[in-house]
Amino acid sequence: MKAWKSLGIVLVLIVCASFFSSASESLAAKPKSVPPAEGTYANGLADGGALRIKHSPVLGQNVAVVMTIDGRLAGAFTRGHIYEKFLTPGRHDITASRNGRGIDTWYGTLNVQRGQTYSFVVKYSGIQLYLVPTAEVH
Repeated sequence: MKAWKSLGIVLVLIVCASFFSSASESLAAKPKSVPPAEGTYANGLADGGALRIKHSPVLGQNVAVVMTIDGRLAGAFTRGHIYEKFLTPGRHDITASRNGRGIDTWYGTLNVQRGQTYSFVVKYSGIQLYLVPTAEVH
């Protein structure tokens, strides 16, 4: 009887150890990042155009703006930072949202030309996020 109890305890310990071992491996695994969309990003102005977006000071200090380009997450930025990406020539669908929220997201299309810089400032009207072009378009 004692032998069966000891065997049962050993089996329970083995099952628990394998459970915790697999759980720690899954927690340690890095999340996979989504690769950029094929043909979206350029290496510089010689290969495409530059998209520059400034964070409005009145938008709030802890408000992150999350950018999506051609349906894929393209990054985020906060007050005091400038978002900049080089895009291949052609049409690109761009979205900007506050902290990744979808309710007040701005949607737009940018037709990028090689060697051009497209500059915007992100603003918020109280119900809608929007991008305002600046005079820095070259």
